[in-house]
Amino acid sequence: MMKVNLRDFANIPEEMMLRWRGFRMRCEVTDDEGITVLTDTYMLMLSWVGFIIHRKYNEVPYSVKELIPSNVLGDVRAVSYDNDTNAIPIENILRRIGPNIHDPREIDSIKLLIHIWQNKLNNLIVVMSEASVISATAESVAELMEDPGIMEIRDDILNKRITIDEGEERFGPYVRESPTLNHNTMALLARTGGVSINQAYQTSVIRGGVFDLSNAIMPNPVLVPYAHGITNLADSLGERNAAGKSLTTNGKALKDSEWFHRKARILTSVITSIDYLVDCGTKVCVPLKIANMQMAMMLQGKYRRLENGDLELIDSNSVWKIKPGETIWVRSVTFCDSARSGVPCGICYGMMKSSIPYNVMMHKSANVGMWSATAICNPMGQGMLSTKHFIRNATTRVFEPVAKDRDIISSNGDEIFLQSELCTPGSELILRSDIVGILSDIRSLDVLDNLSLDKLPHFQEVTFRYEIEDIMMGGTTVQQHAAKTSVSARKARFSLEFLKYMLDHGWRTEGKKHISIDLSEWTTTSPIFTLPYTREDLDMHRARVENFITYNKRNAAWKAQVVTPKVFGEVWAEYWSLINQEIRGINMVHVENVLYSTIVRDPGNYDCSLANRNTPKYFASYDTVINGRGMGMLMVYEKQQNVLNEPRTFMMKNRQGGVLECFFALGAA
Repeated sequence: MMKVNLRDFANIPEEMMLRWRGFRMRCEVTDDEGITVLTDTYMLMLSWVGFIIHRKYNEVPYSVKELIPSNVLGDVRAVSYDNDTNAIPIENILRRIGPNIHDPREIDSIKLLIHIWQNKLNNLIVVMSEASVISATAESVAELMEDPGIMEIRDDILNKRITIDEGEERFGPYVRESPTLNHNTMALLARTGGVSINQAYQTSVIRGGVFDLSNAIMPNPVLVPYAHGITNLADSLGERNAAGKSLTTNGKALKDSEWFHRKARILTSVITSIDYLVDCGTKVCVPLKIANMQMAMMLQGKYRRLENGDLELIDSNSVWKIKPGETIWVRSVTFCDSARSGVPCGICYGMMKSSIPYNVMMHKSANVGMWSATAICNPMGQGMLSTKHFIRNATTRVFEPVAKDRDIISSNGDEIFLQSELCTPGSELILRSDIVGILSDIRSLDVLDNLSLDKLPHFQEVTFRYEIEDIMMGGTTVQQHAAKTSVSARKARFSLEFLKYMLDHGWRTEGKKHISIDLSEWTTTSPIFTLPYTREDLDMHRARVENFITYNKRNAAWKAQVVTPKVFGEVWAEYWSLINQEIRGINMVHVENVLYSTIVRDPGNYDCSLANRNTPKYFASYDTVINGRGMGMLMVYEKQQNVLNEPRTFMMKNRQGGVLECFFALGAA
């Protein structure tokens, strides 16, 4: 066995590292803190490529946590590569040095290194795997399709005894565990990650089927169009391709989505840049009530004020200090003390500034506001071009516990909470043991940031075991209760808080089929399960997102009030929650920027300029804001022919230009 010092290895020349390619050995690696782990030369080579950023900051201690994990258990075994594990060296060092890097030129140099890393890693993996790539033949796919268990699942779907989603729930465990598939190459690839379970499911069960809106396969699938008389190009596109289907059946919605995207970019372009290296020093913070852990996760990159007055960056580690239901105080661009309107300081904007493209030659960033508008609007337009826009159409219903379960669980419609009486010694949650593999994989992750929530198991019902007072015999007796945790097309899955609780506290195996999780230390103010929204008509969602910033559902008194940090925090949380119903993963800084763009100085006196510093601030409809700001933006907005004929055009004061003002400016010579 080789013994390797991590720092020495990370700094060897590339040509020396590549000499290891011809053999594979176990290695004992020691980092700068003296911690030792067991790995192998192949995983060390992949990790070496990932040290590309760390080598630039060589004074930072090297840690074995940066190594891509190896599954060496007494011998060297095959390793399945994936994006998350390959990025571990990069992610680890960035979490340590990132919060201290504010210069956009330095940030840009790191992005260049990441680009180089991606190319080098890809080339190395290709070379290393040349002799050991597994591929499924047509015969193995056919064998999988003809397996009795697979045929039974397909038959149940075709006869509408189960839906496609329910079929996939059965398909996954069957492919992983069925002994009849132990020698099937396609099943092997699905078990080891060579192909996803969903890919194998589509290939062997539902490929070629035509779905109706209830997510069931229609009995008479459409065959090859031109062979059966379809000659119209639009009909052919609608039948053959999801994008074409969207264009031919949902053109109006797509047009509205594109127009909203354009309006949002015109609105937000007034936030032109960031003062990267400056802290305005404002003491004004926005109180933000954290609805759930998802909201806290989407605040990563923002700075919050602690009770002692210090600022703390919300990152992958500190985010877990935030508890659902509590109020935190966050630095915000809306109350930034920067003297340059539309250019907030780097601290009020937060570390998400590192994601904004920066031109190091011109010393200028991309338009910050338009970047946020695109982050929110683009997923809607793309979603309308997705097949899922059609096959997952469903009306979302709120969850309410049935009468028999109300002593055990409660709900706010989207989340499920335990009753406080259940969080006592002896109370346990009973789950099937087939989720242990998923939980073990998640436990191996250093942080939960990149965890795809869609991959978590979901449950139609769960079983609780607890002690109750025995009235007849005295003392206590153990009781089990199966609670329903689904409604319509929504099924419960673990909340992030409970997932972390399980990983921290572990679980106990009960026989071969079940595990139990102790609930005695669980906090009932946090949800144990969440019920994800099913996809509905995205155009309806787009309309709600757009109508929110018209503020047409607010009364005159609300619009006339000065926007305080408390008011802005309430609107910020409400708008993010609305967007998050359909478009997950939107960082709250993007929502903040859109709302900030609708903050004006004095709309009653025709002053719609962006309100900054300690100026009184008011919310105004985005339509009013666009009409009251730069003339260049107004000329490309709508009703262009009436712009110069409208008296209000010339009554507006302090017009504030955006990125389009180079084309037209009122009063220009």
